[in-house]
Amino acid sequence: MDTVSEKLKAFDGVDVEALNGEIKKLQGTIEEKEAEYAAKEADRAFSDTLKEAIKTAGGRNDKAIIDNSTGCDNPKNASPYQLLPLL
Repeated sequence: MDTVSEKLKAFDGVDVEALNGEIKKLQGTIEEKEAEYAAKEADRAFSDTLKEAIKTAGGRNDKAIIDNSTGCDNPKNASPYQLLPLL
């Protein structure tokens, strides 16, 4: 019984509400990071697929083709039909 009492004394003065708030905040941060990672992974997969398609179609310099694809900063905004004349 004494060890239980000692362990309970360790929690004296602990603000449970503050701890719960911090836990929820950290869980939200984890969810944001997971979403950010998933978006980056999707972008990487798209870029890899696009580069492979350019190579398969006979393109020699995938970076130049993507950079010149209709002047888009983001190749996801370009239609595949806009990329064809650049091959």
